[in-house]
Amino acid sequence: MDGYSQSQGGATSRNAGNAKPKTDQSAQVDLVIQRLADKLTSVLQEEREALAQRDDAKIGMIVTRKNQLTLELSRVSASLDDTQPSDAAIESLQKIREGLADNHRLLGLHVEALREITSLVARVVQTSQSDGTYSELSAQR
Repeated sequence: MDGYSQSQGGATSRNAGNAKPKTDQSAQVDLVIQRLADKLTSVLQEEREALAQRDDAKIGMIVTRKNQLTLELSRVSASLDDTQPSDAAIESLQKIREGLADNHRLLGLHVEALREITSLVARVVQTSQSDGTYSELSAQR
């Protein structure tokens, strides 16, 4: 495919005007971006499932993989120079951005729940210490 597409009216879309056909380098960049996007999409889905199941051990491994993939993607992006990714690659990156935002929101909910639990436990411990429930004398009885 040369990077041009025909719309129903017969005019070219996406690369209309003074755009150049895809070069080998831009095709390779698109391929790398698409592969990383597919991997990241899969990892984000795994993360959503782990968050829903509250599988904390799995989340740690997933976050490590997600960080590695986002680092790779950042490196590819930094090496783009004047190479413009295809519309499909840009759309894939937008979906990743949306997935990251969704998972960020879910992680925020989990962090807030942990704060509430921690606060509740701290209040229970403080209350139990203040009424002597766990004092040395009551433990000997």
